[in-house]
Amino acid sequence: MTLALGGTIQSMPGLGDQSARQYTFVTQDTDGRVGDPGANSVITGILQNKPAATDRPAAIQIDGVSKLVLGGTASQGDRLKTDTSGAGVATTTASDNVGAVALEDGVSGDTIAVRVMPYAFGA
Repeated sequence: MTLALGGTIQSMPGLGDQSARQYTFVTQDTDGRVGDPGANSVITGILQNKPAATDRPAAIQIDGVSKLVLGGTASQGDRLKTDTSGAGVATTTASDNVGAVALEDGVSGDTIAVRVMPYAFGA
């Protein structure tokens, strides 16, 4: 399946070279730039393009349906948080920072369709 039906895209300055990070979670720093998150970081959205240097425009999808690269096995309906490279990993832990819900099954390295919905699981 792996389709993207769109949603709200917000343009934000990139933090460093993100050219290899398309369809991964990003987080925002205190200067408003988006880049690689740490494990279980608060998610800003999913990177849709490939900005190659600091301050280049990064297209961040903040809601709707997007593609997301997986960092582990996920099943349809799983809540996904980020690993240290921005890939989605399934979680059932209360208070984890969730960035999306899987719309299909996949394994590490797959790109799947997800519903983007950043929130804290237990919130």
